Amino acid sequence: DVATLFTGLCSSDQVKQVATLIKQRLGRDLQPYDIWYDGFKSRSNLDQEMLNRMTREKYPNTEAFEKDIPNILMKLGFAPDKAREIASHITVDPARGSGHAWGAAMKGDKAHLRTRIGSEGMDYKGYNIAMHELGHNVEQTISLYFVDYYMLQGVPNTAFTEALAFTFQARDLDVL
Repeated sequence: DVATLFTGLCSSDQVKQVATLIKQRLGRDLQPYDIWYDGFKSRSNLDQEMLNRMTREKYPNTEAFEKDIPNILMKLGFAPDKAREIASHITVDPARGSGHAWGAAMKGDKAHLRTRIGSEGMDYKGYNIAMHELGHNVEQTISLYFVDYYMLQGVPNTAFTEALAFTFQARDLDVL
């Protein structure tokens, strides 16, 4: 039943119409990375070059983003001491792809946020993705360092970490 539903969705006329609209808006053929297209959100009316300038100035390299993690967490509502503690367990590495979050496997290790930052600095798309990955890293850190028993590390589950990641990503402009 699930396979039938998924096949029906992917081959529907509505998906084809949406793909055609995205192609028109981008002015080019679609690419696999266009899965990230977010032009239907209210922020899509914002000047992308302005957002790129802001993020490139604020985050010229991975070190700048890593240094700003406590401030990001405070803007998201974490208490200053908790924001600094969580941030101390996260490091930011350059990525070849769009980004990734890799949680620490043991206490004393750091979670790794991998994000792409070009030679001109982090563009807005990279920032948006980094915010998503930061949500993962925060959940991974909390699940490792703030549980009573190590064997509970990673609980509740992947759905919870995705929910936190998408919450961080949705608030990216508030933080910026």
